[in-house]
Amino acid sequence: MRRILCTSLAAMALVSNAASARAQSDYDRDYEADSSFSTKQTIAAGGTVHVQNLNGSIDVVASDNGSTTISAIKQWRRGDPSMVRILLEPGNNGVTVCALWGEEKDCNDRGSHSHHHDNDRHNDVSVRFTVHVAKGVKVDLNTVNGSVEVEGATAAVDAETVNGRVRVATLGGPVNARTVNGDVRASIEHLVKSDEPLELSTTNGSVQLEAPADLSADVDAETTNGSIETDFPLTISKGLVGRHVHATVGQGGRRVELHTTNGSVRLRKLG
Repeated sequence: MRRILCTSLAAMALVSNAASARAQSDYDRDYEADSSFSTKQTIAAGGTVHVQNLNGSIDVVASDNGSTTISAIKQWRRGDPSMVRILLEPGNNGVTVCALWGEEKDCNDRGSHSHHHDNDRHNDVSVRFTVHVAKGVKVDLNTVNGSVEVEGATAAVDAETVNGRVRVATLGGPVNARTVNGDVRASIEHLVKSDEPLELSTTNGSVQLEAPADLSADVDAETTNGSIETDFPLTISKGLVGRHVHATVGQGGRRVELHTTNGSVRLRKLG
């Protein structure tokens, strides 16, 4: 039976820039589009595909072959698409693909120039990335205004945005998922053995981890305005029940961090 450690839930803080986030994800007939960028890469298991964006979403699905494919769609209504470039940077153990605005010259330069210029503030160009990731390839995803959605990953996932939700479904993990305004949800079918922690965090939104029934972990769960709920028996070592809990699941071991300020924290059992 589900254990509810706290039932009090204060009113959620309003998520800022909600209209802007919706605008980035709603691709309709009022916008012009350019889908000319696509690249097919062979990345060995253990390698990483990095995707860096500023305005727009990032979606990841499983590849049906041994290659990793990254495609991008620019969308705009009144902006100048020529001010936004898609750059591919090969690496020793994977690739980086980024969207560059204005004067930015490479992926390391991303975010340092263009969006501060007056003539770029009215550029409404957004970029939607779609990644078909091969088995065993890690994903490292970063955007600012837009959601991050991962489904069918088989290796480590690192996903971050500011205004938007993060949802991850993976066969193995580990997962590090963060946002400021939005929910964070991760479902991990089978946790591979690793010393890397599982970390899910947001400020305005709920956090939910769905884990296998045989989970063994040291859990740190925290909320300020919300509840903490778990399907797993917890051995609480310290903390104020319902607000900030340090506890052990099973035999303990792997660190699990579940943090929010305005929202609930849920630890669910798969199956």
